[in-house]
Amino acid sequence: MLGNTSIAGKRTMLLRVTEAGLKLIRINGAGAAQVRVSLAGDLNRDGVVDGIDSAAWQQAAAEANAVGDLNGDDLVNQADRQVLYANYGWKANRAPVAAATLPSTLTHTDLATNISLNSIAEDLEGDLVLWRLLDTTHGSALYR
Repeated sequence: MLGNTSIAGKRTMLLRVTEAGLKLIRINGAGAAQVRVSLAGDLNRDGVVDGIDSAAWQQAAAEANAVGDLNGDDLVNQADRQVLYANYGWKANRAPVAAATLPSTLTHTDLATNISLNSIAEDLEGDLVLWRLLDTTHGSALYR
């Protein structure tokens, strides 16, 4: 954890993630709460830390606008700029995209057919798309 502060009932924790993969954040307490997880520096929340975010931070710093407080210390200063620059160039990995038109395949009983899974969905970054077969009706599926 890089930072942890509580100001006016609002707690901000700045965490460093050094490797890819899913992360589990456990929150304990009682009563109502709101939780927001975001990438420090992605001011416009478009999944990319870039020049647009840098310009937005510059404006927030000039106006002393709290949106520029990236580390949660209730100040908009050079420490926040360092957080933005540390994440500069980061881009979110987008989820696979389903095809606009899904293939339809019919066969006669006991007649095998192949369907390319690439025709169903693709990953825009070229990452491997993993599939899980949940059910079949009057048939079977094989991995080749």
